[in-house]
Amino acid sequence: MKRQDFQHYLLRAILKGNALAPLHNPTSILDIGCATGRWCQEMAATYPYANIVGFDQVSPLALPRSLAFPENCRFVQGNVLEEFPFAPHSFDYVHQRLLVFALPVERWLSEARELVKVTRPGGWVEVTEVDIAFEQMGPASAQLAAWIAEASRRQGIDPSMARRTHTLLEAAGFTNIVYRQVPNPIGKWGGHIGTMAATGVQAINKAMRPQVLSQLSISPAHYDQALAASLEEYDSYKSYSYTFIAYGQRPA
Repeated sequence: MKRQDFQHYLLRAILKGNALAPLHNPTSILDIGCATGRWCQEMAATYPYANIVGFDQVSPLALPRSLAFPENCRFVQGNVLEEFPFAPHSFDYVHQRLLVFALPVERWLSEARELVKVTRPGGWVEVTEVDIAFEQMGPASAQLAAWIAEASRRQGIDPSMARRTHTLLEAAGFTNIVYRQVPNPIGKWGGHIGTMAATGVQAINKAMRPQVLSQLSISPAHYDQALAASLEEYDSYKSYSYTFIAYGQRPA
């Protein structure tokens, strides 16, 4: 299973659905950073009379052929750091998640303004993120999070932006903003979701390994020792994280 699909299923389980914003028969939906298109596929089935558009830097030709996308679902290739290739006021609902490692700090507000531009008056924007720092971390987990945060900051990325998306929606001009921090366990102690979350955290730690090693001159053995120890800590410390969700409405 692709890592993006795994993240989709985990978030859907944690949030108990694909959308938290109060949607009422939307006719057009945009997914920013759509990855494999799994969220788009499911939303197209939920809202068969809505046009669902997935937007990502990956070409639509690279999407999994095993997925059968409904006719009301299409994909557009583009760069989230550039002006969105959509007309103003095009969508009733704009969805974005897990871009904290893709957006440099100085680009978050300008990107939020693009979300405003393509949303219809009265429409909703929802942003979902997770932070690499979580609660009740053991020493190895905390070390990994610190390494990843520092390596990211040297590239202009701040993982803690995951916790501040509601302030960006407010700064961009959205109203009726709702901000939620949904807790979820990490580790076998938390049952099925906890086991999935532990796998997800380990996947992020492994994916960030090359960047940490090159940016901070950490030895491979040192990093791998922390990685192995962190997996044991999730249960002994009963670690848990938060999923951060902010949604707001474009003024009519």
